[in-house]
Amino acid sequence: MAELLGGCSDRRSTRPRTVDYSSIDVRQMARELRLGTYVMLTGGVLVRLEWRSCHFGGTRVYFQCPRCEGRSCILYRFQIETKCADQYGCRNCLDMAYPVESEDKLERSVRRNHKAIKRRCYDSSRPEGKPLWMRWPTWKRLSDQFAVDAMAYFEDHEKIFMSLRRLDNLRYLKEVK
Repeated sequence: MAELLGGCSDRRSTRPRTVDYSSIDVRQMARELRLGTYVMLTGGVLVRLEWRSCHFGGTRVYFQCPRCEGRSCILYRFQIETKCADQYGCRNCLDMAYPVESEDKLERSVRRNHKAIKRRCYDSSRPEGKPLWMRWPTWKRLSDQFAVDAMAYFEDHEKIFMSLRRLDNLRYLKEVK
């Protein structure tokens, strides 16, 4: 059925997605807390922090992944069936995918359309719709991008509807016979 609908399945990848697991971001922790060389996470897991100097001054903090000992800004929390304790790992060693990596063409066009709508900021109180703070070249560029994304969105939906009509016609022909 997914082949008839132009590859519109729920997910293309069987890899776990990052949004399916709770995560902890070291950058957010560094803004809120005063960090040292180790941090204790939920479940009693002690994680080492790695401080790196930046090229133009300052420092940047990273987690050292408890599983692969690699550098990571975000650790994901998971549980192993044999152990009841929480475990943490980075996206690479847990073989996780970002949600956009498993999008099909229709989901991508929907996401792009919503992003263009949010970025465009249509102001209904103004006759032309452009917000006061936005410059005209930016407004025209965003309007053109919105039109292209909307057309792609409608074309993808039209392809799906045509596939469904063909399926319905095939079903009707089988019932007639």
